[in-house]
Amino acid sequence: MSRQLQRSAVAGDRERFEVAVDRLQDSIQDRVDMYVAMLRAGAAMLTATDLHTPAQFHVFAEHLRLQRRYPGVQGIGYSERFAAADLPRVLAERRQLGDPGFHVWPAGERTEYHSILYLEPLDRRNQAAIGYDMSTDATRRAAMERARDTGEPAASGRVTLVQEIDENKQPGFLIYMPVYSGGSVPSTVEERRARLRGFVYSPFRADDLFAGILGRNPHPRAGFALFDGRPAAGSLLHRTDVPGQTSRLTTTRDVDVAGMTWTAEFFSTAALDAGSTHVFVPLTLSAGGILTGILTVLALLQVRARERAEQSEAAVEDAAKRFHDQAQTLAIINRTGAHIAGELDLDRLVQHITDAGTALTRAQFGAFFYNRVHDNGESYTLYALSGASREAFDGFPMPRNTELFRPTFRGEGIVRSGDITADPRYGQHAPYHGMPPGHLPVRSYLAVPVKSRSGEVLGGLFFGHSDRDVFTDQAEHILCGMAAQAAIAIDNARLYGRVQELLSSERAARSEAERVSGMKDEFLATLSHELRTPLNAVMGWAHMLNSGSLTNDHRSVAVETILRNARIQSKLIDDLLDMSRIISGRLRVDMTLVNLDDVIEAAVNVVKPTADAKRVQLSVEAEPGLHSLRADGARLQQVLWNLLANAIKFTPAGGRVVISTRRSGEDIELSVTDTGIGISPDFLPHVFERFRQGDGSFTRGHGGLGLGLSIVRKLVEMHGGTIEAASAGANRGSTFTLRFPAVVGV
Repeated sequence: MSRQLQRSAVAGDRERFEVAVDRLQDSIQDRVDMYVAMLRAGAAMLTATDLHTPAQFHVFAEHLRLQRRYPGVQGIGYSERFAAADLPRVLAERRQLGDPGFHVWPAGERTEYHSILYLEPLDRRNQAAIGYDMSTDATRRAAMERARDTGEPAASGRVTLVQEIDENKQPGFLIYMPVYSGGSVPSTVEERRARLRGFVYSPFRADDLFAGILGRNPHPRAGFALFDGRPAAGSLLHRTDVPGQTSRLTTTRDVDVAGMTWTAEFFSTAALDAGSTHVFVPLTLSAGGILTGILTVLALLQVRARERAEQSEAAVEDAAKRFHDQAQTLAIINRTGAHIAGELDLDRLVQHITDAGTALTRAQFGAFFYNRVHDNGESYTLYALSGASREAFDGFPMPRNTELFRPTFRGEGIVRSGDITADPRYGQHAPYHGMPPGHLPVRSYLAVPVKSRSGEVLGGLFFGHSDRDVFTDQAEHILCGMAAQAAIAIDNARLYGRVQELLSSERAARSEAERVSGMKDEFLATLSHELRTPLNAVMGWAHMLNSGSLTNDHRSVAVETILRNARIQSKLIDDLLDMSRIISGRLRVDMTLVNLDDVIEAAVNVVKPTADAKRVQLSVEAEPGLHSLRADGARLQQVLWNLLANAIKFTPAGGRVVISTRRSGEDIELSVTDTGIGISPDFLPHVFERFRQGDGSFTRGHGGLGLGLSIVRKLVEMHGGTIEAASAGANRGSTFTLRFPAVVGV
């Protein structure tokens, strides 16, 4: 009997030990998998974007919250691959970015380099690793090549990190995730080798990483030792320091770490022995017949109960079903974690989360309502569905104002109900707790808020089933974990979106700066040409006048030519001064009541000689009764003169220019229409931009700086009016229409 009790005690101890070992092994594997998922997300980010500066990588790493979310990690970094010919460029770029001491080490010539460019957090240890070429070490290089060729994360063997700059050096290892050019993983090994850009990687100090595996339990039932490969001298990565290690029970398990197989040796502790029944076995030898009989009866009852349990087919099937369900759940969780860690498209991300949550909770219907922000900064709500068609929700309002939804959207906690129709909040507010009546019948209900690390409610996960009491405690716990994981992934997707926006804005700003710079250069060249042309004419005729070689008739031609070119140059200078006043905000208008007919007549008189010389017909078509307008008379005349001069300049001989006025509602409308060369559809939207001309070359048939129409628009706007240009196309004329507020009562 004592032997039987001894065997029973040993079996019980072994079972408790194996349970403790299972938990430890899962904790080790989960911790490593969590870091692998982090690296996948980092590689996805770098594959889709170009982080050009340490500051940009710092922002990316800060968003990951390494110390809080990933305890024990030494950091996250990026090593870039470049050829020997590019070494001077890399050194120059890094030093230009504010790192004058940057250098690639160890020294020596090689065909290509894999130098660490970024490593966060950039503390004292990590600073020592910047510039290090990890491919120079055989152990690291083997892992890098495996990651490069497979496109999957790869762990190195046991190494001493270059960050180990203090006396207390820990064993370490690294995990690499390849980054390829082109935005995706190439399909063949040859392509992967050719398109490799570099590696996102994390270095780990093994003791720091695994010290927290046992948690805060002061009396664990088992400890472990981790080895790189098989247990041997020099392969130990970490051994837990637990009180009362006895090693009475031991077992060995394999742990897969990014393509490497580690060996974990587990051993029992005094805490396991303290709860064991084997210490009571010796007492049975002297307890006498009565105690022996009692223990014998108890043992027989235990054996018979165990036999009955083992013979129970229903129990076996139930256990098998539970095991199968748990295996399916773990598989979905693992797939979901791997998928959302690398997904940066927000809509695809939330759809995958919704589908996975529906499968994990065994729900019939699932929905994820989440917040987005318009380009103008306003927020709005979208949703993803699973198990139901989008038509079931079409025309149905978003559920923010219902009592059932409010706790979730405010982040106040989980809402779970076995029969939602019995909830007093049910049916008190339209819509029907977020589900269209008769479309999605829901009895069991489960909702969990999705909150960022800052406490912002990003959205909510909602699940329903037509049966009662479907959602369990386990489903609730799983969904809470998924909501936390979803929040991190959504933050990553939002960060990626912001990085893309910043890069797009930067590219747009750079393009605009280049365009403006080109326009400025073109303008300065045009200005030089336009100023020099009349000046050359003035100087030439002035020299001839000064020489006394001209006849009286030629003297009058010379004076007329000098005056005409002086007026042209004066107009150019006036335009420049007006544009300077507009840019600096010093241009003013003196608004008074002016006679519109007088202003039009004065402008026509200025340009009429030019029109007559070109044989262009100039006419005025004024609606009777429109005599007064509140304006700056001189500036309004400048506007009309500029438009008329342009119309005459671009209208060939025999053409026609008409200035007309009419009343249009509460406005007075002035139009200048010509039958000239017209405006091309491509240039029409830019006609009022300064320095812009339809033909900016020196050989164009018409002079000017491209400032006149820009000044005209500004002057019109300062009068409270508007101006627009219209043209049917090349050689089909153009019309400029001005609208000014009419004077009430006049």
